[in-house]
This record gives sequence, C-alpha cells and structure tokens, in this order.
Amino acid sequence: MKIIGFILLILLTNTCLYAQDSQEYYVGTWRWVDNNTNSEIVVKLRLFTGNWKTGGTYTTLVGAYSYKINGEIIADFLNEVNTDYGSWVKYPISFKYMRELRIRDYALCNGYGPKYIKGSSTIKHISSNPDKIKWILVDDARAGDIIVDPKLVEPAGISLPVEIILTRVE
Repeated sequence: MKIIGFILLILLTNTCLYAQDSQEYYVGTWRWVDNNTNSEIVVKLRLFTGNWKTGGTYTTLVGAYSYKINGEIIADFLNEVNTDYGSWVKYPISFKYMRELRIRDYALCNGYGPKYIKGSSTIKHISSNPDKIKWILVDDARAGDIIVDPKLVEPAGISLPVEIILTRVE
C-alpha cells in the first residue's frame, strides 16, 4: 500500500510541475525592478493561435516588453502585444514550442533593423507564491558562420539584462 501511495505522489507531483510549465501559466503581465540601477522591465505575454501552411493551427506564447533606466524609456514595445501580425516570429517576444525563446533587442543591428536574441535563451517558472519567472538571455553568436555582408552581421552582446526574475503583476 505504501508503494501505491508513493507512486501516486510522484505522479501528482509531475502533473503539478507540468501544469506550471504550461503556456497558460505565463499569460499575463510580469515586472522586474532593480533599485540599484533604477531599472524596470515590464513584460506582457499572451497566447497566439496561428495557421500552419500545411493546414491546422498551433498555439504559442507571444509578447512584448518595456525597459526603463532612471525613469527614461529605453524601449517600449508593449503596444505590439495585441497586434495581429499573423505569425509568431514578428512579435518582440515569441516562443517556438516553449523551447526556443526569441526576444527583440532594442539595439539595432548595425542600423539595419532589430537584433533578435534567440536559441538557448529561456523563460522558466520558479515560484508560485508569489508567481515568479526567470529569464536568462544567451547570446548565441555563430562563430562558424560565413560572413557574406559584414553590415548585416548582428553585433555581439545583449543590450537587455541577461538574468532577471519577474513577478506577476496582472
């Protein structure tokens, strides 16, 4: 009987962990504040349903953010969160199957448009009371790539804080 109880406990624990990592958990408004640098990031995430080219639909998270330092707005993409771009990749924050996180860096790519931080960057659930998530941004520089036009190469580095904990505000 103890073994059955132990197995049930493991199954319930795994189910609860999975539920916290479902896309619905992340929907809402999240905020990070650093009082030392007087910085603030607000992130809004929502579900997006798109159409596969081969038919059918998919649902993933998309979102946007604002970034302030000393009260000065450095970047503000929040008005894009409810825009219907028709594709997940056009949003300032987007996920591909909850594994590939893409965030639009506010720094321009050599004046040719936005740089996207993508690849091994993540946003993960870390706490439920209060709700908290952690983003870790990784600059996956492609050192082995062949450079055809140096003006189009994304500059190294990330302009946003690379590891922060955000608390749900809505």
